[in-house]
Amino acid sequence: MAEEKNFNERYYEHYHRKVRVAPFLGRVGRHGTERSRTERALEERQRDEVQSFIAEAINGRIKTEYSFEAANGKLVAADGEYFEDMFARSLDGANELADLDDFYENFLPLRAKYEFDELHEQELIINNSINGNTLITFSPYTEESYDPQKPESTKKLIRAHQKPYLRRAMVRMFYFDGSKAHILSRSIDDSNVEMLQKAAEASSLKYTFNAVTSTEMLGERILTTYSSRDEAKEALDRIVVIAEALSTASMRKFDAQKLVESQPAVIDKLLAEARRMARFAPDYGSYSDAWEKVLYNAVALIESVACGHKIDTGNIDGDMSVAGAQARKESRPYDGCGYVLDGKSQMLQKLGYSSLESKKSESRCPFCNSKATGTCLDMQCTNVKQCGSELKGGKVIRQRGKKIKEVSWADAFISYWKNL
Repeated sequence: MAEEKNFNERYYEHYHRKVRVAPFLGRVGRHGTERSRTERALEERQRDEVQSFIAEAINGRIKTEYSFEAANGKLVAADGEYFEDMFARSLDGANELADLDDFYENFLPLRAKYEFDELHEQELIINNSINGNTLITFSPYTEESYDPQKPESTKKLIRAHQKPYLRRAMVRMFYFDGSKAHILSRSIDDSNVEMLQKAAEASSLKYTFNAVTSTEMLGERILTTYSSRDEAKEALDRIVVIAEALSTASMRKFDAQKLVESQPAVIDKLLAEARRMARFAPDYGSYSDAWEKVLYNAVALIESVACGHKIDTGNIDGDMSVAGAQARKESRPYDGCGYVLDGKSQMLQKLGYSSLESKKSESRCPFCNSKATGTCLDMQCTNVKQCGSELKGGKVIRQRGKKIKEVSWADAFISYWKNL
């Protein structure tokens, strides 16, 4: 039985298949009719996932709200994938990781099971099988396995979809209004299990946890009822206020999700690049590498907005390239949803870059994978006859041995594969 493809693979295959069929359809067939329901659903989910990842990666305050339809009593994503399938993959991944590394054995499979149980309880609410329309979950980071003096524990917990360096907990609220499911999430940083216990007791929930560990707390969900989504939302925000009042640390003030959503031009550009690269990349691996590169640049650019940078909407490509180059120079990592982009361990390492410093090192051309000289930002491909690409300052200035007008990395990537 073939392994089920994840969302990113299905997204790539949809647009890659489309470009092969397009020449036979003609312009009217492609553009003169309404986009297919599948394509609209893929784009809606891609936008949600990209915005969520960037919001997590820039380490501001997380405050998200999404609504989902139910089909046959089951929760489904915008593109029609059942939540159950996603959580099953997550559980399988947790078990595989625990088999490979004893560090995860005592908590990760159990956390994944509790999150799967949470989904099943949400679906019981949808089907009116239990009394209550709201489910609240406190999801602390695994503080028992975190040692700030051991960098390896930080890396491993990040891989487990956690942010130990922020001591971040998430509080999730599932509210069903009778027709739609609403999932609201809030972050609480510099937290611990004791603080979350006190917040639950002091809030309108008046709930006393039996859990004494972070994993046990994740598995102890709170079922209640609210008369409206607004009432439920207000109760959730109050929990966060109480929790933060119990902390002596200064809280992150900017709303990361709101900041990301305030930059639609950047997100639109990023998603357009994803579609274009998917059409011309020869395989999913090539697409994934290219996508990581452009996503890293976009995260760096939006992060710069939080620091006061004004984006030039007429030159988003240039702004993204400059922000990404600076982030790589500083070896800045970005992580969200268990996925890490650090400019080295992801795409650049796959391409053979052993250093982000300005010194010469053996590299690989990102277009043809031949040997290259230089660094990731200033590179020359040694395969002059077939490729001959050259990057300067992160921008492509030569391709197939010919000097070209400076273009964005994504444009050059597409041009290379399109003209093979």
